Amino acid sequence: MSKATVENWLDGLGYSDQPEFLHRRGDVVPSTHPYALEIHALLQGDGSIRARAVFDVEGVPTIVFVDDDADGGVPVEALDDLRKRIWNQNLATVVVHVRGDRAVALPARKLKSANAQQSLRSEEMRPDGSFSASEVVSARLTTRLPDWFDRESRVDHKLLDNISTTVRKLTQAGFDWAGEEPQRKKLAELLMGEILFVSYLEHREIVGETYRSRRKVGQLLELVGNADRRGIERLIERLRSDFNGDFLERDSHDPWALLNQLGYDLLNQFLHRTDMRTGQGDFWNYDFGHIPVELLSGLYEMFLSPKEQVRQGAFYTPRHLAALAVDQAFEHSPNWLEETIFDGACGSGILLTTAYRRLIALSEQQRGQPLTFSERCELLERTIFGGDMNPMACRVTAFSLYLSVFEGLDPADILEAQERDEAKLPTLRGANLAVGPEAGDFFGEGHAFSGRRFSLVISNPPWREPAGGELTTADDWAARSGAPIARRQIAGAYALRALEFLESGGRACVLLPVGQLLGDTSAKFINRLLRQYQ
Repeated sequence: MSKATVENWLDGLGYSDQPEFLHRRGDVVPSTHPYALEIHALLQGDGSIRARAVFDVEGVPTIVFVDDDADGGVPVEALDDLRKRIWNQNLATVVVHVRGDRAVALPARKLKSANAQQSLRSEEMRPDGSFSASEVVSARLTTRLPDWFDRESRVDHKLLDNISTTVRKLTQAGFDWAGEEPQRKKLAELLMGEILFVSYLEHREIVGETYRSRRKVGQLLELVGNADRRGIERLIERLRSDFNGDFLERDSHDPWALLNQLGYDLLNQFLHRTDMRTGQGDFWNYDFGHIPVELLSGLYEMFLSPKEQVRQGAFYTPRHLAALAVDQAFEHSPNWLEETIFDGACGSGILLTTAYRRLIALSEQQRGQPLTFSERCELLERTIFGGDMNPMACRVTAFSLYLSVFEGLDPADILEAQERDEAKLPTLRGANLAVGPEAGDFFGEGHAFSGRRFSLVISNPPWREPAGGELTTADDWAARSGAPIARRQIAGAYALRALEFLESGGRACVLLPVGQLLGDTSAKFINRLLRQYQ
């Protein structure tokens, strides 16, 4: 009955006329879809959202249909919790709650205004009317209800602004240590990274009651609230032992040991989802149980000041652009699962993370069953490689890839693998990730992967043209190799240098500034580029 009712609304609003963009519960979402994992999570009948259908626009889940049926539906009183989960996923914008011959459309975000919801009646349904597929695809809905689509109110803006503000306040006054500001900022960054990593494990219940009971450790929120230094140290040590990896590695200065009471208070506010700028708590709480891994990898963007971004040419790759780049890179792959993928300017790792998650989805679809924790680790070590001169960037890359290993796994299976097989996250630094000013310098002769060949290079390299008197290692490489680089653009040099990391028959997908191809001095560069890439 309920399914038929939802189908009536899908038919009446014109969604059924666009089957390539409509995903219903029970459908198999192609593993090649950029948001296959997220759509599957939305449509799971026993999941936390339990949507009946999802409509995507240009591949991005945008409209979620739910109902109030007792069998796998969502009651009215649970709608706010459902919207909060969808808001945390940072994709879909509108929820349509079907109630027989009536429906209510609501924004995923929390709104207090008069147009916070709109009622619909089945007799008024039209394929070109309110909340129809036509209105959504044509962007008329965005124009009619701009508040529903406010980018500044999305979870990525809220969370990343909170992270940035907390890092700034910790740097200013959160430590009992008189080191230089850049050193204190690094400590704050490390601290927030560990907060996010542990919060993710806890919210996904990978570190839940069973784990805490067996390991005799406390919950992060309580430990921070009580400023329990020894309890936090015991928790971090236990996680370091159980999960290994690079993200919880020891540093010369332990940020937890240097944290003062104000620092603990700031972290306590952050963990309680307080707006760190205003002190208010009236927006949806962010929940790492639903926030996508790629969004968390974007935290690196917030660690760079605008001045540093310009100087380094390091700009965050938006999630939709990362998905497009991976689509293009894999389009002609004879076998995705046999690729070795390299990003020599990996930054926060969003391209590598997007590619790795796509490989997990494809592998699981081919096998017809989920990969185990150990199998995901093996796939990561075999296929994903990167490098960056910035050690913090590589640490965030490791963070993002580790979260991808955990995503979708049953916490009990992870704990069992640890206790039975002593399964741990792989060490990526120095193995899969080339890190630091020398080993991670893509143009340097001392690059850790010099002489190594990969089947696929995918990168968004620094878009930077050095000042007149400044010499870079890209200039040195161009001089040694005789490469013509228009306007000394580092991204152009990267595209040519990438050939030295490709095996015979390999492919590259590199994002370049259009000026590199259209400038008056670009002819020699384009000639070399097209001659060497076929």
